[in-house]
Amino acid sequence: MQIPLFYDADKLNMGLGGSASLIDWNPQRCPSLVFIGRSGVGKSTAAQIALGRLQRYAKGPGAMATVCDFKSEYGYLKGCPRHFDHTQCMDGLKSFAAENERRIREGLTDADPFHILSFSEWGMFCSISDRRTREEAISIVAALIMSVRAQRMSVWLDLQRPDSQFMGTARDSLAPIALGNLSPEGKRMAFPDYVDMLEPVGPNEGYFSDGINPPRRVIVPTVTRWDKLHEDVRALVE
Repeated sequence: MQIPLFYDADKLNMGLGGSASLIDWNPQRCPSLVFIGRSGVGKSTAAQIALGRLQRYAKGPGAMATVCDFKSEYGYLKGCPRHFDHTQCMDGLKSFAAENERRIREGLTDADPFHILSFSEWGMFCSISDRRTREEAISIVAALIMSVRAQRMSVWLDLQRPDSQFMGTARDSLAPIALGNLSPEGKRMAFPDYVDMLEPVGPNEGYFSDGINPPRRVIVPTVTRWDKLHEDVRALVE
């Protein structure tokens, strides 16, 4: 399965438009993603665009999503059965983990859709939660990141810095989508082997690496019809 997410800045600059300039995400190559960047650079918007693309391009049995909405950025999903608000994020995480365990235990069927966990403001959730909750949540997420590939599932985290304290050793198994200009420390965390190649970026720009190839400069599409995007995301969560 190939899901076109963002635009390749280099290809756009060469005059290649439309589908020729899109960067595909292959869940089999890098099943889980981390959206990185300081507050206000558009991590939530990028994640919602990616969810909308998933809804439109997922093949086979389609796709579904569990959204843990810690900062209440997905208010339009209120009432959807797999939308978990600020007070229920741990319930959403455990629900997704239970589905992963079921698929491991019973085996995949052709009817099992591709299932995404999108956790908004994961770093803030970990920082604010009490120690017991934080340690349990990080343990669950780390185990998920290491096991979801074979279960047709994926973990997406949204946080300001990809600090290992929030993901443990599983951090290296996440494909980074870094938006805006990272600090020197942020660059080392996200792209340790490519720090010197990361040039300054403009609004709605950043870098994406599939964990195998060098980072590519990306441009996040501008949303002109939020109502249509919201419809697509709701379809994943209902």
